[in-house]
Amino acid sequence: MTNMRGVWICSFNEFKGLSYVLRESILAIQAIVSTQENKGSKMETLYGYLTGSEFRNHLEAIVEGFTQMQDDLNREIRSIE
Repeated sequence: MTNMRGVWICSFNEFKGLSYVLRESILAIQAIVSTQENKGSKMETLYGYLTGSEFRNHLEAIVEGFTQMQDDLNREIRSIE
């Protein structure tokens, strides 16, 4: 099997294996291309979410829950002591 100026030359027996390898290469390239599609708009969407009020409110609720749990734990520790 040889490659002459971008053209693969092979015997009939090697054809099946070469076809399989080329097909897998094409599928791998397509997977890479599809992950790069709309990359800019996806980043803009993510940035919009992270800088938006919905995300901030969600984080504030989580922090508030942990703060409340910490306060409860400290109160419990003081009452035990």
